[in-house]
Amino acid sequence: MYPIDLPAVDDSDLRSSSEQYLSSLESRRHDDEWFQSSQNSKVAITPNNVRWLQVFEDDQSEFSVLVLHPPDHLTQVVALHLHGKWWCVDDVLRTSSKSRSGLVSVQTIMERVIVFLLSQVVERPLQEELLFTLHPRTESCKLLWRDGQAVGFYTIKHKGSLCDSWSSQCYLLPVLDTVLVRRSWRKRGFGLQMLDDFCSSFSREEVLGVSAPLSPSMVAGINEESNPTTLKNEGDDSSEKALLSNKLNLVIQAKEDAPKAARPLEQDVALQPTLMIWTLDLPPDH
Repeated sequence: MYPIDLPAVDDSDLRSSSEQYLSSLESRRHDDEWFQSSQNSKVAITPNNVRWLQVFEDDQSEFSVLVLHPPDHLTQVVALHLHGKWWCVDDVLRTSSKSRSGLVSVQTIMERVIVFLLSQVVERPLQEELLFTLHPRTESCKLLWRDGQAVGFYTIKHKGSLCDSWSSQCYLLPVLDTVLVRRSWRKRGFGLQMLDDFCSSFSREEVLGVSAPLSPSMVAGINEESNPTTLKNEGDDSSEKALLSNKLNLVIQAKEDAPKAARPLEQDVALQPTLMIWTLDLPPDH
């Protein structure tokens, strides 16, 4: 069994167990404790090689996980201390439950730890900046499970929810905020599967949003998987793209500001879409 398959615990229990372990580690000899990170390498388990990583954005409880890292690479996570023992990152992302398959709504603290690993740890190259900021504790998200592994996730900003903690601005429409598919699982249609699931979840909404900017891989993935026809407005080659998909009729418009109200494309773009998706440029901290 893997951490996700063990009986559910709350974040205070996870933190308390790791705090007790760290206290014990700091008070005893630790020159003979090692974690086998691979067949050919191992990392010494010492107080200098462990640290706490915050899991949620603006979290008042400051929930963190205890991680083990190589002495010369602070940003590289080798293992996490969960349920009283060290687990390699790959095992934390696995499940032995056959019922975990496809897109599953995130509910438990362990599922949120997995989202944290995918967004902050697994796809982060050495010495490079993070792909995403931390997600809020209450973020609405789904994990994508395939062959017993967590291979991706997407998050949603719901209509009416606050855009930030310092203003009164709210989202005017449901927004697909962040999407990630692990590198080894890309080019298999999973990005489009999550986009499809997002659209289906809000089938009664006439207008949906996608946080801007769209990554090249996101646009390329739709091109490759759906073989769409790509159109551009003559006035601005960079600001608007229309993608007609075999699976979904989508209009993706890149705008400098979130729209005040939905309006259709100009009449010369005759797509007659069943769904309009706006891309929303958010502040740099999103």
